[in-house]
Amino acid sequence: MARRERGSARSHRTASRAAITVVSTAALQLAAGGQAAHARPVTMVDVVSHADPVISDLSVSALGVLGAVKTVGRAPELRLWSEHGERAVAAGGVGAISPDGAWLLVLEGSDWVLRNLASGAETRLHVEGRVSAPTGAPVWSPDSRFVAAHYDTPTSLLTAPAAQIRDGVPVETFEVSPATDHARLAAYRNPHLLIWDVTRPNPSVQAFSETESYAGSWLITPEGRHAYAYVTAQLAYGGQIPYTAVRMLTVEDGDRRELYRAQNFNQGAHPRISPDGRTVAVAVDLDTPKFGVANSLVLLDLRSGRARRLTQGAAFSDVQWGPDGALYATRRDGGLQSLDRVTLDGRVVTLASGRWNRRGLAASLGHDRLVYTGEDGYGRKAILTWTPASGERVTKTVSDPAALYDLGAFEQVAWRTPDGLRLKGFLIKPQGFSPRRRYPLLVDVHGGGPNTPLLLFSLFGWLSQTPLEWHAWAALGYVVFVPDYRSSGEYGAIINKRREAVVVGDDTGIEADARDVLSGVRWLAGQGFIDPRRIAIFGQSAGGGRINYLLTQTHLFAAGILHDPIASGSVAELLRAASLHLPAPQDLGRLSRRGREAALGGFLFDGWRSTTPTLIMTGDAQHGALDPLSAETLFSLLAASHTPVEMLRFPNDGHEPTTPGGALARYHAMKQWLDRFAPADAAGASAL
Repeated sequence: MARRERGSARSHRTASRAAITVVSTAALQLAAGGQAAHARPVTMVDVVSHADPVISDLSVSALGVLGAVKTVGRAPELRLWSEHGERAVAAGGVGAISPDGAWLLVLEGSDWVLRNLASGAETRLHVEGRVSAPTGAPVWSPDSRFVAAHYDTPTSLLTAPAAQIRDGVPVETFEVSPATDHARLAAYRNPHLLIWDVTRPNPSVQAFSETESYAGSWLITPEGRHAYAYVTAQLAYGGQIPYTAVRMLTVEDGDRRELYRAQNFNQGAHPRISPDGRTVAVAVDLDTPKFGVANSLVLLDLRSGRARRLTQGAAFSDVQWGPDGALYATRRDGGLQSLDRVTLDGRVVTLASGRWNRRGLAASLGHDRLVYTGEDGYGRKAILTWTPASGERVTKTVSDPAALYDLGAFEQVAWRTPDGLRLKGFLIKPQGFSPRRRYPLLVDVHGGGPNTPLLLFSLFGWLSQTPLEWHAWAALGYVVFVPDYRSSGEYGAIINKRREAVVVGDDTGIEADARDVLSGVRWLAGQGFIDPRRIAIFGQSAGGGRINYLLTQTHLFAAGILHDPIASGSVAELLRAASLHLPAPQDLGRLSRRGREAALGGFLFDGWRSTTPTLIMTGDAQHGALDPLSAETLFSLLAASHTPVEMLRFPNDGHEPTTPGGALARYHAMKQWLDRFAPADAAGASAL
């Protein structure tokens, strides 16, 4: 990347704008709007206020398919879909009906409620503290006697700021919570496992010292005992060694044993016991140190205790057993997910691919039917069913924005990097697109740590998890490009070995990812319909960190926009550890051998190399925003070098906007920046 390209930034370099503005989202008013009688272009107001439900945590019982439905502006609820139609079953966002249809376990606020569906009788378990349930729906035993549920009661590492008056001015002092031991820091989520025997009034609750726990599946032994397989996982906080462990609990006698351990932290590892009770299948990442999401299928033999890796080179999840003794799982494919069948000798056959992003496989009691959700690039959401006889079919269309709005064209595209890797991404073209025109380009770089997949939504579609935000930009006249990159993990073995990262703390492959993004932009610009003077780039979280680095390497972009970017590099890691009273990172000693460049390299202090007009937006750390070190450093360096820059902080929001008003405030700031440095054509620029 030695060659430095020039965009429109040079002409704006002297027009520096350096200002930090604090915006209160509480003061923002959402513009009222209704649905038009005829299809029209979608706007960002539509996107953030669209009552587009998010369906998750599907489960199957004798009564039908149950799912959690969350809609912006409404309380979450559980809905049941069956041959008799659709109906609401209970308030709350997490729950499951027993296989025989007799019982419902649902989380209502801080109460787990066991409800007899015939009599309506309820038994409640109150949980102290704020309850979250990120690991899925409760799991019932096949005989409907036991149900297991995983939930967290998160603990903040920092106390609320104490307000004081010093020398006549207010001062807020932040302190670390009294319990600063490593075990406490590692278990800040406080995971719990609830086991409820419906024949008894009181459930049992087990707390874990690990960072996470994940739901699994049940086995009824020949002796009639009930064994439950689940996962606990430890993230590398406070010097802890990361791991992912598959465990088996026999509820009658409380016996617990560990079946398997992977030497890294895996999110969403859900073990599944085979129908014959001999094998446990689990999807775990065996290639990436510290943090894994791109998963291989592993088989655990319950008799011998041996583990066997079944697949390699593909990213599987949502594994279930089929009636034929094979595994069925979703596989990541450039932002979409296919449904695949995997035999026990490792052969993979794709059963359904294209169009849908398939998520959350649930199996019927006889394993002869799979149910899952699907979303596509036009915002359609549906419940899908697959059977050996009929294949994949749509059983319920939940939403179809294409019936309301005149949308542009969405497609999945692919290109090759200079080192030969074939990457994928999304391309959204304006309605009425003509390859003979030159369009402004908006590049949206997704965030996440190592092996985080490309999703069908970004910052403004986060509330409803919809890709309509990209169509809203396209309606203004932009071509929108959403590239993936190698560290997302689905393109074979991770090329940049993060154990050997030169910069301490930069274990996310930032530089290689940034080069991948740049290669995709150059490929797209070479297609002939992109105006090279109007290329803008936007990134959230780690996507903002990738842009931060990228803008120090090239002048191709006319505008850059970073939202709550990560801080990276050894200095950032050292300061973060000090702020939490933690020991220095274990590998910090390598700096003495690497020298000054290793300590100060990367992008944290290299912002002065950028000449791209840059808008920086952050939230408040007490609401979940990231450490502002990187954002504030970049702002200071750009302002000092007279590069156009503006920084906005949203004190009522965290890492993402939590209200439609907060999202619209960001959108208007972003659009004003684009209008100034990478404007759309006049016809589109006048639209909201």
